[in-house]
Amino acid sequence: MIQRTAFIHTVATLVERFPPRFQAELPDADCLHMLDESDRQDLIWQGPSSGIARRIVPLSQPAANAVRALS
Repeated sequence: MIQRTAFIHTVATLVERFPPRFQAELPDADCLHMLDESDRQDLIWQGPSSGIARRIVPLSQPAANAVRALS
């Protein structure tokens, strides 16, 4: 069975940093990345809020679906 991990990023430059490290630690696994930089920007300008959490939580569902698709 293929293992898959999903990452939800709020900083675009981190997306390219994760795969080499991930592959070094788990060479037989697959990873996918989701990005929403608006959450980080809102956090910087407005501070923590429930609105930011409400936008991040829905991103976890497609990530979970993609991970489960290989199970």
